[in-house]
Amino acid sequence: MITMTIILALSLMGGGSFGLLDFIEEKEDLISEIVLEEVRRENSLEIIETIKSKAKEFREVQTSTTEALQQGIENKASLEVVDDILADHFDKYSHYNSEMIDLRFELKAQITEEEWLAIFAAHKQ
Repeated sequence: MITMTIILALSLMGGGSFGLLDFIEEKEDLISEIVLEEVRRENSLEIIETIKSKAKEFREVQTSTTEALQQGIENKASLEVVDDILADHFDKYSHYNSEMIDLRFELKAQITEEEWLAIFAAHKQ
């Protein structure tokens, strides 16, 4: 039963950070190209670097949690141990999501509406 719980938890954790990093790399190039005002462009690129850094840090959290859960399977961990691992993970996940939302708003404050549309609507064309 515990093994199935851990396997379910692993599948629910998902990934996403690498996809985000690819997306952000693409947008970084567009910001450099589209935002012509140097101060706003540099501020925007700094925010993008922070987003990339946070995404990489959270990927490490995901890896650490996955390893802890896999050790739990090997060691036949109790449900309480698994619950503690997952509670810690989801606390960090919540914090990560909050940081990313804040960074998005910071980025949006640096970029005009027209620039935003040109940068972030480009993938829909």
